[in-house]
Amino acid sequence: MHAQLQTNEGEVMRLTAHAEKRMRQRGLTRQDLGYVLRYGCKQHAAGARIYYLRDKDVARRNCRMGEKLRGTAVVIARDAPVIITVWRNRRGGLRRIKRKPVTDNAVWQVQGRKNKFQKQD
Repeated sequence: MHAQLQTNEGEVMRLTAHAEKRMRQRGLTRQDLGYVLRYGCKQHAAGARIYYLRDKDVARRNCRMGEKLRGTAVVIARDAPVIITVWRNRRGGLRRIKRKPVTDNAVWQVQGRKNKFQKQD
């Protein structure tokens, strides 16, 4: 059984197949995502919640894992506890997140049991 992923607010998260694929591509583990969800800053952008691990979040924790994960972002569906994707951007990642509109005209919603997402117009 996999360890549960929880945000710093105690919300339990599930992963989509897309998020699992991106985790493998970026060499991230569930434990890594849990760290970002626990200690990263939360932003609302592009119709989703984004947890991003900044330099100052790592400095506060002063740990080797945080240094490895600096610049990692976890994107969560706005209306469901589902991780959509993850990425890393150590140069200007938070700046790009902040430029996105808070809401997007297209809203992503979870469809069915297989965590399929459908863009609604």
